[in-house]
Amino acid sequence: MAHNMIEDLLRIRLLVAALGERLPTPWWRSQFLTTTGIRYMDRIFPRLSLVAALISTTLAARREHDTNLGIQAYHLFRLPAHLEDQLMEFARNAALKASVISDSTDDLMTELQRFDPDAKHPFGSGPKVLGRIGELLNPHMLGCMASMYATAAREQTRVYPYFE
Repeated sequence: MAHNMIEDLLRIRLLVAALGERLPTPWWRSQFLTTTGIRYMDRIFPRLSLVAALISTTLAARREHDTNLGIQAYHLFRLPAHLEDQLMEFARNAALKASVISDSTDDLMTELQRFDPDAKHPFGSGPKVLGRIGELLNPHMLGCMASMYATAAREQTRVYPYFE
């Protein structure tokens, strides 16, 4: 896998995970990626606090997605084992810092939208199939997925992009 595609996938996961916690009507009930949550994790996992916070939030987001998609679908928070391994290896080696996450939901949405700056079509809400799992690391697919989450946050709805 291309190093930058794994990095982009990790960044999208981190942004969506943080955004889902901060919305007026949160998508999942966790607070690990907030300033307070990261400070707490820093006391327990001083070298990998953001990685630990991301893993914890991923579990909450995975549960939300699985409830709406089923556990047979691949989505941003449930990927094939080899991709999950690559994401976690990259996250540990990159020594993610808490400063990489904005406290502003607008900033998070804007950064997600940058992955697909040309997105002009409405996505709607609910489950949205994007294709086969082999297409996930295509830059267009990553951008489309990021844009779907940003649009859903702006419209105060929920979307569940997934792969077969």
